[in-house]
Amino acid sequence: MNEFNKIYKILNVKFDSFAGESFYNNQLEKTINLLRKKQVTRMSEGALIIPLGEEMPPCILKKSDGASTYHTREIASLIYRQNKYNPEKILYVVGSEQKLHFQQVFKALDIASFSWYKKGIHVPFGLISLPEGKLSTRRGRIIFMEDVINKGIALAKKIIQQKNPKLKDKDKTAEAVAIGAIIYGDLSSDRILNIRFDWQKMLNFEGNSGPYLQYSYVRANSILKKVEGKVKGKNQGKTLFKNLHEKEYLLVKELSLFQEIIKRAARNYKPNIIANYTYNLARLFNDFYECCPVMKASPKEKARRIQMVKATKQVLENCFNLLLIPIVKEM
Repeated sequence: MNEFNKIYKILNVKFDSFAGESFYNNQLEKTINLLRKKQVTRMSEGALIIPLGEEMPPCILKKSDGASTYHTREIASLIYRQNKYNPEKILYVVGSEQKLHFQQVFKALDIASFSWYKKGIHVPFGLISLPEGKLSTRRGRIIFMEDVINKGIALAKKIIQQKNPKLKDKDKTAEAVAIGAIIYGDLSSDRILNIRFDWQKMLNFEGNSGPYLQYSYVRANSILKKVEGKVKGKNQGKTLFKNLHEKEYLLVKELSLFQEIIKRAARNYKPNIIANYTYNLARLFNDFYECCPVMKASPKEKARRIQMVKATKQVLENCFNLLLIPIVKEM
């Protein structure tokens, strides 16, 4: 856990509670007895099972040698979590190959008349593989997250040194850029898809990438710094967004989608929806920047465009916070 926490800290990942599989060992007999009392179990070839009908194999609670199973521990953990937290949902973010396992567990709870079983939701994801095959510790086909982070930081330092050698806090920025590249490289893909690990894609700093998003934020921040205190008076709300340039219209339209995008991502448990939206927003903002000058615009246009830059910066920041992409103000 100490080693894991080093990586979690770098990625800004925090957990409120750690309860490993062994935590539930002393609750297994209690769980089995509870299910027996509900009269949903039976013996089959020396094993204790809950029959699940013809649609799927039975849920095995205790093997013929008396050993407990993953099913038993899963049910024990679900009962514990329901009793302790009474949550709205219990999401299991586990690989797609465990689909049947969770179907059996949820069906067993349904048969045992635990009405809250619908709170349990399996959120499956695909596998990461290497060109030579699936990741396997036994076969030595593994990728250490620490190595990915270290390589990313080294590459980011090299690029920063070339493009902005006078930048302050280069090390801190390089780490933030590397983490942004890694997180976006992962979360921009649909979680259900299998992914072949590619160093170049994971540490891509150009085009559709985390650093491109961070750079877009830096650009918005830079514009607002330049105009700070230079625009006086309040904007005329009724006339502010009339006669828009095409690039302005597309940017405003994209900004207006933010709330619906968050809802859609939440409904489908898919962060790639937010990631892809963030890239689209950054791309449209950069198109706007190229075609619609802020500082050289007329007073009304300038006031309008400043509001658009502010809104873009805020929405990008919201997306970064949701995706855990670090925010950098200079690159």
